[in-house]
Amino acid sequence: MTSSPLSVLCPIDFSEASFGALRYAAAIVESSHGQLMVMTVDDPLLASMDAARGHAWPSDQTRKDLESAVTDTLGLRAHGLDLHYHVPIGEPAPEILRVAAERHVDLIVMSSHGLTGVRKLFFGSTTERVLRRTPVPVLVTRPGDRGPMEPSDVASF
Repeated sequence: MTSSPLSVLCPIDFSEASFGALRYAAAIVESSHGQLMVMTVDDPLLASMDAARGHAWPSDQTRKDLESAVTDTLGLRAHGLDLHYHVPIGEPAPEILRVAAERHVDLIVMSSHGLTGVRKLFFGSTTERVLRRTPVPVLVTRPGDRGPMEPSDVASF
């Protein structure tokens, strides 16, 4: 069975858990010959603090860090993918939802960090907020799951 190309959005926060989700997203895109959009969200508070000091927020540096993280995580696999990068400034969940809607993605792949108790109550869960509001299917990976190292490590989608 041949699947149609999928457009997959994978938000990462530079944690090991998010790199596991990135490996899953890459495997899905490889198997469908689709497009992978990788994003991270810059903190608006830090950007506004820099602006108040008369400095521009270094979003170019964040993008370079994002590209480097993708290459480090996926290795040579990254070169064969149709990759696109997004680095908006804002709150993570609304920005993930906005990019997913604007880019008409077929799937969001993201990690859960497994916060519990007071930490979850105080910080909230970006994944939970996305799940509550998105019309797009979401694949949530577990915190300790490093993801597939090769596309063949994942069953067909």
